[in-house]
Amino acid sequence: MRPVRVVIPATGGADPVVVPLDVYQTGPVTLGLSDVDGVVDVDLEYTVDDVWDPDVTPSWISLVQTLTADAVHALVDADGNRIMATAVRATNAGVGTATLVVIQQGVQG
Repeated sequence: MRPVRVVIPATGGADPVVVPLDVYQTGPVTLGLSDVDGVVDVDLEYTVDDVWDPDVTPSWISLVQTLTADAVHALVDADGNRIMATAVRATNAGVGTATLVVIQQGVQG
């Protein structure tokens, strides 16, 4: 999967940014923030539910990591185990903007 870059706007009524993942990739997912403008407070969550099915309301689980500007973090649980998520989403409680960068590595399984 090519890197996905999406702008996370200030909350001001904006919906969370959802990035579906390729469920056929077996490699890890790396998340990062770039192009931070102003003050941001970004919460990241993941789901293992089907985000494409309109009859399913995904359950979102908070990530334990805190993303900082220009840093990258792997999508892992508190024990360091890789999470096989179907999507990630970001919500910004700050007044600035940032870009969420999602990189999914590996080969198709």
